[in-house]
Order: sequence, then C-alpha cells, then structure tokens
Amino acid sequence: MSDHGNLFGSFSFYRELKARNIKPIIGMEAYFTTGSRFDRRTKGTEDNITDRHNHHLILIAKDDTGLKNLFKLSTLAYKEGFYYKPRIDYELLEKYGKGLIALTACLKGVPTYYASINDTEKASLWVKKFKDIFGDDLYLELQVNDLDEQEIANRNLIAIAKKYGVKLIATNDSHYLSPSDREAHTVLMALQMKRTVHDIIGGGFRCANEGLHFASPEEVWRKFEGKFDGWERALLNTLEVMEKTADTFTALEGRTHLLPRYEVPRDETLEEHLRKLAIKGLKQRIAKGQVKDSPEYWERLEEELSIINGVGFAGYFLIVQDFINWAKEKGIPVGPGRGSAAGSLVAFSIGITDIDPIRHGLLFERFLNPERVSMPDIDVDFCQEGRDRVIEYVKDKYGKDNVAQIITYNIMKAKQTLRDVARALGLPYSTADHLAKLIPQGDVQGTWLSLEEMYRAPIEVLKERYGAHRGDIEDNVLKFRKMCEENPEIDRLVQIALRLEGLTRHTSLHAAGVVIAPRPLTELVPLYYDRDGSVATQYDMGALEELGLLKMDFLGLKTLTELKSMLDLVKVRRGHDIDLLSLPLDDEKVFELLQEGNTTGVFQLESIGMKKLLRKLKPDNFEDIVAVLALYRPGPLKSGLVDRYINRKHGREPVEYPFPELEDILRETYGVIVYQEQVMRMSQVLAGFSPGEADTLRKAIGKKKRDLMEEMREKFIKGAVERGYSEEKVAALWEDIEKFASYSFNKSHSVAYGYISYWTAYMKAHYPAEFFCVKLSTEKNDNKFINLIKNAGLMGFSILPPHINKSDVGFKIESEREIRFGIGRVKGVGEDTAKAIVEARGKSEFRNIQDFLRRVDGKKVNRKVIESLIKAGAFDFMKAGRGELLRRLSSAGKNVSNLSQGTLFGEKKDMDAQELLRMEKEVIGFYISGHPLDRYEKFLAGRYTPIEDLESGGYYTLAGVVSGLFVKKTKNGRYMATFNLIDRTGIIEAVLFPDIYEAEREKLKEDAVLIVRGSVEEDPATESVKVMVREVFLPQEWIKEDRKYITIVIGERDALDGKLESLKELLEHHRDGEGLQVVFKVVGRDFEALLHPPPDLKVKPSPELLSAVDELFGTEAPV
Repeated sequence: MSDHGNLFGSFSFYRELKARNIKPIIGMEAYFTTGSRFDRRTKGTEDNITDRHNHHLILIAKDDTGLKNLFKLSTLAYKEGFYYKPRIDYELLEKYGKGLIALTACLKGVPTYYASINDTEKASLWVKKFKDIFGDDLYLELQVNDLDEQEIANRNLIAIAKKYGVKLIATNDSHYLSPSDREAHTVLMALQMKRTVHDIIGGGFRCANEGLHFASPEEVWRKFEGKFDGWERALLNTLEVMEKTADTFTALEGRTHLLPRYEVPRDETLEEHLRKLAIKGLKQRIAKGQVKDSPEYWERLEEELSIINGVGFAGYFLIVQDFINWAKEKGIPVGPGRGSAAGSLVAFSIGITDIDPIRHGLLFERFLNPERVSMPDIDVDFCQEGRDRVIEYVKDKYGKDNVAQIITYNIMKAKQTLRDVARALGLPYSTADHLAKLIPQGDVQGTWLSLEEMYRAPIEVLKERYGAHRGDIEDNVLKFRKMCEENPEIDRLVQIALRLEGLTRHTSLHAAGVVIAPRPLTELVPLYYDRDGSVATQYDMGALEELGLLKMDFLGLKTLTELKSMLDLVKVRRGHDIDLLSLPLDDEKVFELLQEGNTTGVFQLESIGMKKLLRKLKPDNFEDIVAVLALYRPGPLKSGLVDRYINRKHGREPVEYPFPELEDILRETYGVIVYQEQVMRMSQVLAGFSPGEADTLRKAIGKKKRDLMEEMREKFIKGAVERGYSEEKVAALWEDIEKFASYSFNKSHSVAYGYISYWTAYMKAHYPAEFFCVKLSTEKNDNKFINLIKNAGLMGFSILPPHINKSDVGFKIESEREIRFGIGRVKGVGEDTAKAIVEARGKSEFRNIQDFLRRVDGKKVNRKVIESLIKAGAFDFMKAGRGELLRRLSSAGKNVSNLSQGTLFGEKKDMDAQELLRMEKEVIGFYISGHPLDRYEKFLAGRYTPIEDLESGGYYTLAGVVSGLFVKKTKNGRYMATFNLIDRTGIIEAVLFPDIYEAEREKLKEDAVLIVRGSVEEDPATESVKVMVREVFLPQEWIKEDRKYITIVIGERDALDGKLESLKELLEHHRDGEGLQVVFKVVGRDFEALLHPPPDLKVKPSPELLSAVDELFGTEAPV
C-alpha cells in the first residue's frame, strides 16, 4: 500500500494482512519537488487531479532500516516540506534513501513526466540521480491505459532503462477496489475538488478514466501482453520487489509496553515506591476525614497494589500521579475523576482521583481486569486555562521529542455521506436532508444507524440488535427504503453513499490525546505536523495502544475553570474558603434547585430534555444525580428504563428484585439495571464469576459480541444453577440482562461527573451572584448566554449595561442583586483591549470621552473599539447621547484623539429606540434596554411560542428578530436562506429551502421582526434545534391573518370627557383600506357596551397606532 504523501494507513494495513497470512508491502507515494522542499513560490492545489507542481515517487520499505527512513521522510515532508502537500526533495532522499526501493510512479513521476513530453534529456538526468541513491533498487514504472502521453512515456522510459541499465516494472494504477467502485470514486474526487460529477466528466478530468481498480494478475497480464519487448520481465519484477521486502517489520509488531522512565529513589523499585505513596496517601485521606480507617480500605488497597504491580503497571500509575499532583501544587484545578479510573482506591490514595470507590460501590476490575491485561486508561480533566501548562510540564520532564498529540481519522458517516454525495451529483439539498433525517439514533449517544442497516439489514436483525421497543427504527427504515424503491435517482444516491460510508474523510488532531514515549517518537512512528506547527503521530490512538505506547487524554474542562473563578470570587467578596471535596452531599438547597429544573449553567444538567427529566424525577440524593447522568441517553429513554426508574422511585410501581440476593446491588436504582458495575456484581453473586470474568461479560454486552455473549450465557446459567438457583428464573434474568444491560452505563464516570454537577449546582444555590458573574464572563455560545441572562433575571438579578467607569473586563457583581456587563464581552473590544482600558482607568474614573482618549493606549483602543463601546452604551453617563457621539467620531477623521467636545448639553434621546436596540444586539449579542418585539406585544401576546418552550417534532408559530441572515446558492442554481431568530427567551436557527425562500425573500432582512411557522427538528448529537420554516409573516400581515378586528377598550370617564373625538381623528390618521375594522368597548362601573364605527373605518395595526392610543388614554387602555 502506498498512500499519497503519508503513512496513515500503514499500521492497520500491515496488521490486517499479517492476520490473514498475506505479505504486506509498506510504501508511500511521496510528493516530490525537483527544487527545494523549502520553496513556496508556485501556487499549488489540494487535490491530486489539478496539481501541476508536485511530482510523485513511490518508496517501498525493504527492511527495518527502510521503514524507519520512510517514517523520517514522511515526518519531514510535513515538518519542512509542507506547501499544499507534504513534499520531499532530493536532499532528503540522499539522507534517508537507505533500505528503500523506488518506483518512478505514474505520469506524475519525475522521469515519467519528462518522458511523456519527449524531454528525454531531463528524464535521463533524473533517472541517473535516482540511480545514484537507490542503485539496483530503482525501477522505471510502465503502465498501460488509454492516454497518449502514457504510450510516449513508456517508449522513452524503455530506451532510457536500456541505456542506463535500470530495471523496468509493469504496474496498474489502483485507486479503488473493483470496477463497480468507479462511480463512487468519481464522486469522491468531485468532493475533494469541490465540484460536481458533471463538472469532472464534462471537464475532461483524467480521474474519470476506467481501469483504476485493483486488477487481478490475469487482467494485468492481458494489459501488457506483447506491448513491448521484455514485457514479461517487467511484470515479473513486481514479484522481485515483493521478494526484496522483509516479511516482518519490527516497528509494526506488538511489543511490550513502552513507558517513559520514571525516576524513583535509588533504593526503591517502581513497585515499592507506588506502595509507599499509596499508603501515605490513604493515611492522609483518613486524617482529613474523607474515608474511614477500616480494614475494608486497607485490604482493598493491598489487593489493588498486588494486581497493579503484578501486571507491571506501577510505572504508569506513578507517571500519571506525578503530573496530576504537580498540577494541583501549581493551583491548576483537576477534575475529581473521569471514566473507570474512579473505581481504583490506589488512584484515589495517590491523588489521581478524588472519588472514594468503596463509598460509591465502584469496581477496580471495571478499570483493570487482571485476567485480560491491557494498558489501563486514565483520562484526566484539567482546568481549560491550565491544561497546556500540564502538557508543557510533561514535555519538559520526558523530552519534547518524546511527546506529541495524536491524530484522529474522521470517517464518512451515514448522514453527511448522503448530503455530500447528493451535492456531488447535483441533487437538491432537501432530498438528501430528508433521507438523512430518517436515520434514527443508535443505542449510544451520538451514534446513528449505518446506511447498510437502513438499506439492507433485515428488520428482524435490527429488532434483535436494538430491541423490539425501538419502533422508530422500523418505521424510519421502511420509509427510507420506500423512497429508494420509488425513485431511481434516490436509490442511486444511496448505493453510491453505501460504498463511501466508513472511508476516511479527513484527519484532525485529537482534542485531548497525548502520547508519551521513552525515546524520540520519530524512531517509533511517523509524525504529522499541523499547519499551526502542532506535532502529532500519524497513527491514531488504537494503533499507538497496540504498539505499546503510553497515550493519555489531557482534557480541558471549562467548568473546572469556572468553579475555580467562583471560589476565588467568594473568597474575595465573603472571606469564605470553600473546599469542594468537603461539601455535604445532602444539601437541601441543591436538591430544591434540581427538582425545579433550575439548572441553566449547571454542568451536564442544562439541556431542555435534562431539565424536564429532573422535574419528573425530583432527585433528593446524590445517587439520583449519578443515575440521571447515566439514564439521559437514547437507549434508556426510548426503552422505558427511565420511566420505570421514576415510577419506582415515587411508588407508582413496586420495586422488585429478580432474586433476594440482588437487593443490595439494585436497591439504589429501585431494582432497575442502570450501571455496568451492577451487571458485573450480579454475575459474581449469582453465577460465581471471578472479577475478570465479570468484566469480560460487561464488555461482551456493551459491544454486543454475539458469540461471546452466547458463551457467557451458558457459563452464567450453569454457574447460577450449580449454586442452587432456578434455571427458569436465571434464564429469564439473562434475557433482561441482554435486553437492558446494553443500555447500562459506566457508574465510575457518572459518579465522577456527578460531583462536578453537584458542585456547580451548589454554587448556583448558595452563591448565585458569583455563579452568574463567572458563567456570563466565560460563556461564548450566544444561545447559552441569552439563557443565562434570562435565568439570572428569573432569580432576581439585574444585568446592568456596560459602563466605561464601572465595568471590569468580565462581568462584575455591583451589588447583591446587580451584575455589571463586562466590556471584554462587547463585540469589537476583546479581552486584551478591555484589560488595557481597565488598567488605564486605575482608581481614577474617566471624566468624559476626551479624558478617556488621553489616557488609554491609542494602538489598542482604535476607532472600531470606541465605536463598539459607544454603541454598547458604555459612555451613556455623559451628557451627549450615543447618536451624537457616533457623529462626532465619524467627523473626527483618522485621529480619533481629536474627537470634539460637542455641545455642552447634548440631547440624550437623539436616537430612535429601534436603532438603539439594533446597536445593542450588534455589539453585545442581545438586547439590554428592551426588545424589538415589545412594540408588538399587545398584538402578539399569547399568540406565539417562546423559543425556550419548543419541543422537537412540533409545528409552531414563532416571533423574533432576524440575525445573521445568510443566503447561499444550491448546486442546482436556486437559493436558500438560514438565519437566527431571536426572541426574549433564546435563539433558534431558521432554515428556508428554495421554494419558501423565493416566495418570502423580500421579507427577509437583517434585524427585521418576523413571525414564522414551521416544524421544529432536533439534532440529537448537539441537542440544538432548528425550525424548518414553511410560512413567513411581517407583524402587520400576521395580525391581519390572526384577527378580524381591533378592539379598543375605553373607560367611562374617557368616553364622557370627549376623548372619543380625539380617538376618531387618531384613527383617521391611521386609516388603511386593507387594514382591520375597529370596535370600541366602553367599560363603566356596572356596564360594558360595544360601539361599532362605520365598517369602512379600517386601520393599519402598527406599533405607532398602539403608542398613540396609549398616549391618549394612558397605558391602562388595552388594545
């Protein structure tokens, strides 16, 4: 295998072929520049079809030396030669050519290219240069296709080979597996080139040629037969290359664990040092009152140490505790735990986690199975701001060349593949979108059924795989297949997508993955350099594990950063030192907050669905928080497990246990199997499984391995019967385990994250001012930000506007119920500029804008910054209004420091209220002084659904303001639009497909108030919702659609005081023949009367009419 420019697939290719007793040949089709790899002069392209500047050269590893040199070349191509493509040059080949075989490649090869244009002088020159490096391991490559250039190249290369004594080799360029993949490959090329298939075929791109499949020996023989003298030898040379390569490459074989060296005192082994730290740490936990000094803890500690030391992982634990404890010493917040590591008492004792596994019933064997030894997996959450410092510490300790990030291969998944293929085929987006939305979720959050399952798998197989209760799967699959059956175009789309699903789409860097090696990584694996210089391995996490390398997840968790800021703020304001680990887990205020679903901003508990679940569940203990984190996933929600848990908790269903012996295991979850650890313990109690066997059962269930499941079933039933349990009842229990245990979750992870959820809820319940101040300062998502603002208001807080003399960089608590907007959050200002402003202000307030301009750094505080601050209202303390200040800024010219003083008494109300609101949204992201909907409130009240109350699947009427309007052209030349609709409660993305957009386009303007109707759909992965708009109304249109007349309510005194005549004049001013009829409702002390003016008196319903009526009668007169 020789991928273009990289070795990403080499490890998995090697392992797969070795497992099938096929000899793997490892190579790379390198991008080669005839100049220097450091040159950046010509404009390149990212696809291989239109690339006219990079040549190709196939390099094959003969032996271990060759493979290491291949690693080096590939690494340096990214590190030094990347320019559109990772490139090597002749200098690198001279340095790292040993142990490599070179083939001169296709028409893009250097000698082949020159030979194809009859420049035999240059072709010969490069053949000689390559021969100087590779000697007898250089082969001039010949191919047979329908291109005239290839025939010319072959003829010239044969002559050059004869002249310089270089061997020929006959090859078949292979880009896909079978001829039937050709169309899918063309689609893939179209996607890479950002074109349609029609563009490629019509444009004559050569990638559309046939015959690029993996041909059989017979096909290749027939292709070359008799084409030139010596064709048989050229074909046999392919076997010669194969025979030259080694059967095994040491670097790609499994090996012992390659842990970095951890230094311990001279008189101690790694195992002795770990034991010493663990005993010391547990004693410290006991002294702090965090655990009991009981035999149970000391026995568990010894048992775990025995297993850890026995399997040789003492060094691993020491390495992890070292950088975690370093972070804690430096004041970098570390999460209490993550994943199955929370089940280890040793990890708890030495400071890796802060979770007492015995208290929470967590199992060590869930983390480290002594019977199936593999490297344990400890993932760590760090404060987002401190994560990079920890990684730098690790680099300094173990060597920068020994540490790197880890690559991830992003594969083509079902939904996106359908949309991509439709785009390449020129089909409407709506067609693929409709198909994609039929694909239901799998049984794990963030997974969906595959196209294979949607198109081919028998319904009965799907029922067995996902459970008979998943009626949504059967319904959607049948609809999907019906669409394919009824429309050949759709069927073709799906058939092509089926061939592409699962292919690697592109690469990216793992968000948290870091590998730590005992020596420079270039000696062990090929490396990849991102465009910003970040270095990563070319092999992904799974491959690195198989190679024995230590990989860690260093995750940056924003909530830890926020918690630290909240604690610091409480300390400064109140003098309280809060130790999160010492908080009681039965705080009444916390559970009141959770039961009300008041969890906006609370870690893992703030989604709409989670809030509803909390209100139904009404948690009253920490175990309920742990359970809710495990239960809020598609499988448990759709299978009825969640309802069963809630009903049993509240006594609406009896709590039942399959066997009395299981009560201790299932009591905390009311007899419902929620956690994987419960399944493991059940197998030990009933069937006598060892801890290792119990973990094997857990893995079999979780990964749905049918053969292993059947093996475990027999062992489970046999073991339970031998221990005296009824075979019938045990078999029934096993069916329940098979049915529901696949939805069970890792309790260790739920407990660890349950603590973070509890802590954030505690801060919100007890220190809401500090909570909102920090959350508002750190939240970058506009929708979440607006929800926080609204939630703060509901809890009695006022958010004060930005003020140049009172605001800090972030949000600031101004009084117990007032929080001041931070100027760093004003768009166009930024954190660094905000810091400079606050520093310049010091303890002396700015007297006016001229004083401000004199004292701040003019390089940081430019015209754009000043404009943003004015629009946000930060200078509203001055006599001049925002409009006047903006006019003065505009007339100041380039030197804003010359901003004139203006009139002594500027008019404050110099700007229309709607323009004021528009500016606030522009620079703050939401409205402070009001909302554009306020003008229409009397017309709209109760007649639309607030965004915060939307549920997926419903058809709604929404009202709001257009923001971020984006119109794009579809592949078939029509236009569609998307925008954010903002009301007082939140933001939702609105989508208008071409038919709707073309009918309503005149109404779509930035900052316009609109009423829309449409269906609301949810993305289960992100829990974000969109409204697919079907109807669009301007407020006046919608009021006419919704109402037949306007009723104006008049008090008896106003009617007698002659105001009716004034009202008549007012209505005449707003007369509109297309408007609504008017009805007067006169209300007295003991009567009501309806007065009907002439039917031709119709008025245009508008905010201006409302304002005029309010002014005439006072705001008490409703319209």
